[in-house]
Amino acid sequence: MEVVRRRLERQMSDNRRTDIRLESWMIYRLRPGGHFILAGDAGNEIASGPRVSSRLVNFDSATMSGVTERGRRYFLLGEGGNGLRLHTAGLLNEWLQVHGYNLDDVEDATPEEAEAALSPRSPKP
Repeated sequence: MEVVRRRLERQMSDNRRTDIRLESWMIYRLRPGGHFILAGDAGNEIASGPRVSSRLVNFDSATMSGVTERGRRYFLLGEGGNGLRLHTAGLLNEWLQVHGYNLDDVEDATPEEAEAALSPRSPKP
């Protein structure tokens, strides 16, 4: 578990780039709390490999972009929602364990659901 924590801490402390582009992405709603996170494969030269975001604080389905509580902006490329690659699914499972969740606490969400829930005009989930 210590190796998992170090890997996740390294991802969280990587401040070289605040804009992350995800391919093969998914949006998840966490229960309890109704928080939203992103998971996918970053396909650029600086932030490559599997990624799991911190909690989203904003999401725009028109631009397919979201901002996390850590200030990173994620751009979702192509069509998502088709599941995650094995290595990304593994990182998601590790992230959930470290943060006190399990797979039963996760449900798929659409961009529109994330936007509606995170809109300043809507009540918090």
